[in-house]
Amino acid sequence: MKLRLKSLLYILPIITILGACAQKETIEDTIQYTSLKEVLGAYNLEKNTLPITTDDVTLTIYTFIHSGAAQVYKDLSEHPVIKIMEEETGINLEFIHPPQNDDGTFFNAMIASQELPDIIINDFSSYPGGTEGAINDGVIINPNDLIAQYATNFKELAIQNLDRVGRDLVSDSGTMINFGNIIECDYLYGRIHTGLYVRDDLLDKYGLDMPITIEDYETVFKVMQNDGIAHPLGIPTITDYIFKTTNLFASAFDVPSDGFYINKNNKVAYSRIQPEYKEYLMLMNKWYEKRYISPNFISTSRDIAQKTFQAGHSGFMVGGCWEAPTINAIGGTIIDDFYAIGAPYPRQEEDDTVKFGEILGAIGFSGMQISSTCENPVEAVKFIDYLYNIDTANLAEWGPGTEEFPTFEIVDGKRVQTEFMTNNPSVDYGTAQERYKAINFAIRRLDEYQEQQYAPYPDKIETWKNWAYNTVNDGELSPFITPSISEARDLNRIMTNITTYTDEMTLKFIVGDTSFDEWDAYITQIEALGIEKATKITSEAYARYLNR
Repeated sequence: MKLRLKSLLYILPIITILGACAQKETIEDTIQYTSLKEVLGAYNLEKNTLPITTDDVTLTIYTFIHSGAAQVYKDLSEHPVIKIMEEETGINLEFIHPPQNDDGTFFNAMIASQELPDIIINDFSSYPGGTEGAINDGVIINPNDLIAQYATNFKELAIQNLDRVGRDLVSDSGTMINFGNIIECDYLYGRIHTGLYVRDDLLDKYGLDMPITIEDYETVFKVMQNDGIAHPLGIPTITDYIFKTTNLFASAFDVPSDGFYINKNNKVAYSRIQPEYKEYLMLMNKWYEKRYISPNFISTSRDIAQKTFQAGHSGFMVGGCWEAPTINAIGGTIIDDFYAIGAPYPRQEEDDTVKFGEILGAIGFSGMQISSTCENPVEAVKFIDYLYNIDTANLAEWGPGTEEFPTFEIVDGKRVQTEFMTNNPSVDYGTAQERYKAINFAIRRLDEYQEQQYAPYPDKIETWKNWAYNTVNDGELSPFITPSISEARDLNRIMTNITTYTDEMTLKFIVGDTSFDEWDAYITQIEALGIEKATKITSEAYARYLNR
């Protein structure tokens, strides 16, 4: 597939470029809410059978590839689970992957090229007008009718979890925006999944308790510096996805690191113009001047920050709970007694409740959209629905379980992971998962598998416990509020400019390039960029979301 990268100046021209796309469908730019049950249609349809087709059908899928898989497969078509899925469904699967650590440029170029895959795994949040805007522009199809006819597994699971997912699967206008998204299991639902890791072995060495308050953290930073760790707080650049969404340090001041939130008066507000955000920046500036933070953090990726942490050059890092075994396995090969676990979200006082923990919701973040150029949309819907089947879920979660890839065995009638996964001398556990389970397609999460994935690992369990300490997400807005298409386009335009500006200014305030005496001028510029209108759009969309 050839991508016309040179012609892509920014995502906004995509609207014009796609004017001639086929299968264009108009969604009314007014809100008339349709319930999930109405969208799903008849519930007791006959189950889909396998194979899905006996014809020569190929589906091309756009999705990222994990680094562990990319090390051994040219693309996911070589993955052992994908090969089994092809055999079961009768569908040939081909893949398009963005480069590792892509910032969205590849996706934007792909959309602009009009050379689209059949299935696109992306939330379309960066597209002007969002998912419904992409439907109106003829980029993707409205899947509602096909889901009502053919998505029997999905419909069954959605109805079973209606109280959890009812608000999030469809937009205010009744468009199914999250077909193909993860439906979370009980074991993971509500868990705080990202946060700070600390070298617990160093805390033991120094005789220090686990830090909880800002003052506690500063004490640990000082001791680590005195012990030769020049920059104890190994954070990546502020635009890193996990750093930004985890809201570390900003949450100690009752604001998120970025975006809209619910303030103390139960109103929608924008974080980066609040006095509390200024306090957060002043703290970060203080830590930067004391060199608790590396001068190079501006250009540091999370991958580099993790390697720095594992090599002993920092004492804290940002990460996900699922990464604990890999972090400790690699760190342990470099440093004797290396042991990292999650540290509580920082706060002002020990008993304070942090309101912006990154908590796993009922569904994931990216659905599977069917492009308008897909020649086999029925088979595409049936394939996505196949992923919600319990047998397929077991295949995606547990892996092949074959002689060549013995990912699990049956013990007393139950699946149990083997040492091929948990204690493989060739790869750590995280890498084994990326190579032998179909993470991108495990959209029906299973309690039995997830419990085995986490419960045997004390570092994961202790990390969850520490991150959960007096931490909620009461101030977070749902990512699935849906402005109308015209509102979403206005919001995208305004917030693209504001985010670019505030990202730049956040860094300047932290490193001292801009004085805090310029704060009022900074606020004035954000107001000029349209934050009042953006807040109004978001507030009204949130009110509609609550009434779904």
